Amino acid sequence: MNIAKRPPQMNWVYENPKAEIKIAVIPLRNVYNGESTHAIIFVDIGSKSYETAVLSLDECCRYKKLMESLQLMPDLSAKEKKKAGEALRRSIIQQQKEGELPLYFDKNGCYRLPNESWVAVEGDTTIGINPQICYVIDPQVEKLKLLRTNNAQPVTHLLNSIYNEPDELYLLVSYSYLSLILSAIRGCGIEFQAVGWVYGEHGCGKTVAAKRLGGIFAYANNPKAGPALLFDAGATLSSTRELTTIHRDQLLIIDDIAYSASSKSQEKRMELSGQLIREGANGNPISRNPGGKLSQQQCIGGILFTAELLFGKASDVERCILIPITRQLHLPNNCTPALSGSAAHAFLCTFVNQGDNFLYHIKEELQDPPAVLQNCNNQRVRTNLTVLRCAFKLLLVAAENEGMPPEERKTYQYRLDAALNRSWSETQLYLNRLAAYQKRASIPAILWNAYQKDRFALVNKKKKLEERLSQMDGADLDDGYLCLRKAALETCVRQQPGYQNCNINDIVKNLTLYNILYSNEKSTYQVHIGNGPKLPRVYKLDLEALEKAAKTADIPND
Repeated sequence: MNIAKRPPQMNWVYENPKAEIKIAVIPLRNVYNGESTHAIIFVDIGSKSYETAVLSLDECCRYKKLMESLQLMPDLSAKEKKKAGEALRRSIIQQQKEGELPLYFDKNGCYRLPNESWVAVEGDTTIGINPQICYVIDPQVEKLKLLRTNNAQPVTHLLNSIYNEPDELYLLVSYSYLSLILSAIRGCGIEFQAVGWVYGEHGCGKTVAAKRLGGIFAYANNPKAGPALLFDAGATLSSTRELTTIHRDQLLIIDDIAYSASSKSQEKRMELSGQLIREGANGNPISRNPGGKLSQQQCIGGILFTAELLFGKASDVERCILIPITRQLHLPNNCTPALSGSAAHAFLCTFVNQGDNFLYHIKEELQDPPAVLQNCNNQRVRTNLTVLRCAFKLLLVAAENEGMPPEERKTYQYRLDAALNRSWSETQLYLNRLAAYQKRASIPAILWNAYQKDRFALVNKKKKLEERLSQMDGADLDDGYLCLRKAALETCVRQQPGYQNCNINDIVKNLTLYNILYSNEKSTYQVHIGNGPKLPRVYKLDLEALEKAAKTADIPND
């Protein structure tokens, strides 16, 4: 039973007949960490019974704080208030010693109970919890409502509703539902490290698709207000990060990573997305120090971005499941968040019934990847897509339970596999494109290598300078310096991957860090090396310093 509904028999641990006040306390065992950190309170004042409140153990034992939390303040003496606090403290300690405490769910998501069974808590909905088990769900969790319909075959109808749309929408559905069991997947050691990245031209319908297929939660007090977990990409990193840690095993939609009239705004949105990609994909705890109190936040939920563009780092691309939208979407009216929510409920029912088998199946698939992904040579991407495919297979099990025929399930599996193949192909294409712009050596190493391999056309006799320097790359006069003309220096560097847009100022700035450039004139590194009136200026590179820097200089980061 849910003890948030007042038990028929109360054990009042504090009573004050004069004030007509009675208080009962029941400590709770947090399912998430196994500790007793909170308690549920029952209060009667006179003939009135007040709604229960879930409070920290510290709040329970401080009478003033307790009454403030309940928005009550009976006029008791300081001595009596202390007496009440001590009575509550003793009762909590005694109950903790005596036996099994009621379960306390303070976060959304999947849980494995002490009896090895799986349950799921999603907003106001619980799945798989034995009605005989005593439990409490934190009121903050219940502020969200899982949208549902009365459809008896929600999975079947959802998959059918997007049948005429691009196959990639099945990736979106799979990622949305995978987010609901992410803690269970990571908790058993499966290294799923991915967020969803839905991208396409402005107005193609990607945001609408994300809302209808992934926006399955609404605020319980206002269910018609639209998706509860939809946020604009212009939000601050700290606020968005906090949301990702609160909403365990839920999908957050970060909307509108777009080309912006403001380059500053676009840069901010890309910075936000890059940070959230890494934090959301890895799920590593992040230390924060708000108000001087050190705490750790951890994202164990899904993040789905909608975007017009891709991003600039290969490591970020590898952490994304790319969902390209290449044509205008026309979702039918029956494809609604409520239908998707009902399908998600069926998906979770299937998971809690076969959670251990499902997780074991994922590990088997990772050992022997499906044929559609065997050519994917990027380990991280292959793992992510394999896990996503397993989630879709679990959804098809839910469809089978609804009576979907085998041939129909095969059709959907084929379409999902086709989408996986395109997602991987797009990922590989973009990674190859980024590799062409990936810096592989430092500027000193580039120049030293070119010098060692005689790739510069150099004048090597001083008396030939006036005659030949204007037609050559520079000079090597055996005086410890490599002299290069501006065009030769710039061309040598810009021909290398990652330096295509590098200009002479960038090169000079880098070389000066290692004291490679010689300067005999104020405010310029272009110098004369001869007396001829028509001799072009050059950059003088100290060969000893250049060789040393070539071996030690770091590759610059963008």
